[in-house]
Order: sequence, then structure tokens, then C-alpha cells
Amino acid sequence: MARSKKAEQPTGEDSHIHAAESGRTEESQDSAVNGGDGDISAEQEAPEASVEEQLATAAQEAETYKDRFLRARADLENYRKRSAQFITEGVRDGQRQTFEAILPVIDNLERAVDYQEQHKTDSVEDLLTGVRMTLWQLREVLERQEVKRIEALGEPFDPRYHEAVEVQPAEGDVEADTVVGEIQTGYLFGDVVLRPAKVRVAQPRQTAATDEEPTEAT
Repeated sequence: MARSKKAEQPTGEDSHIHAAESGRTEESQDSAVNGGDGDISAEQEAPEASVEEQLATAAQEAETYKDRFLRARADLENYRKRSAQFITEGVRDGQRQTFEAILPVIDNLERAVDYQEQHKTDSVEDLLTGVRMTLWQLREVLERQEVKRIEALGEPFDPRYHEAVEVQPAEGDVEADTVVGEIQTGYLFGDVVLRPAKVRVAQPRQTAATDEEPTEAT
């Protein structure tokens, strides 16, 4: 009996082993608990910004967008002003060139009038020659500005370029709807009609129908 009790009594080495195992068990339990807390802390997100911070951020973004909008509107307004100025300058430059081209014609007309007044001549032919030369010069100026006469006389009537103000019966070989007279010259500016030509147009021929009275049978 004493022997069995001695056998059941743990030795010093067994006590050390048992204590080490108990320590490891407690350490593993602590680490399990602590480890779980560590994972939860790592997974936690950063605290959300306060309402004041969010409002401040939104206000700053709104100010940025407002500044961009004001800059874009200012750029658009400047672009409109530059475009309007460019168009105005272009129109005035075109007008200036036209007036410069017409000035020599005015000079020739003034010379013709001065010549008639100085020489007190009654020669209509001299005056007519000067007017013809001036008219030719003026037509040259207009053609350089892309202003050309509309061909009308002898042409088929075209309502795009002609305005019929008179009509007359077609005669001889003249076909109907042909321009047989030009009352006022029409002009084109490029492909645009400045004014149509006022013309006289030939009417279709009317065949005279002879109505014969039926003869009574005798």
C-alpha cells in the first residue's frame, strides 16, 4: 500500500512539465482573447469626419466650382466681344475698300463738270464721251467687287433674276416667255441678287379662232 502511494506522488520533473503545460494553456487562451481584440481593432475604420468638417469641405468645393464658372463666363464674354469686333472691323474694311474704288469715278465726274463750266462748251458729244468713260470705269469697279449685271434681254424669263413689269405679244421668231425689253438693269453680288432686272416679257401667241355659222340645208 505504501508503494502505490509513492507511485502516485509526482516527481519534481513531472511537476515542472505540468507547470509548463499549464502556462502554455493559459498563454494560448490569453493570446486567443488578445488576438481577437487585435483583429477587431485593425478592421475598425477611421472615425468619420464631423459635420463641421464636411460642411467646410463642401463649401471649399463650391467655391472652387464658382471660381471656375466665373472664369469660363468671363472667357466666353471676351470671346463674344472679340468676335463682334472682328466682324465689325471686317465689314468696315470691306466698305472702306469699296468707297476707295468709287472715289476715282467721282473724280472723273467732277472733272467732266469742271471742263464744261470752264470752257463753256455746248458740245453734247464731249460731255457724252466723258459720261461714257466714267460709266465704264464705274462698271469695272463694281465687277472687281463681284457686282455684275444680270443678263436679261433675249434670255428666257427667270423669276429668280427677272421681274416682269410689262408684257407684249410675241412677234416673229420670238418664243413666249422671252425677255424682249429691259426697263431697269438688275445686279448680282456674287450669287446673291442685289435687285432683279425689271423686264418686258413676250406673251404666248393667241391663235384667232374663226367661228363659222352652220349653213342651213335647203
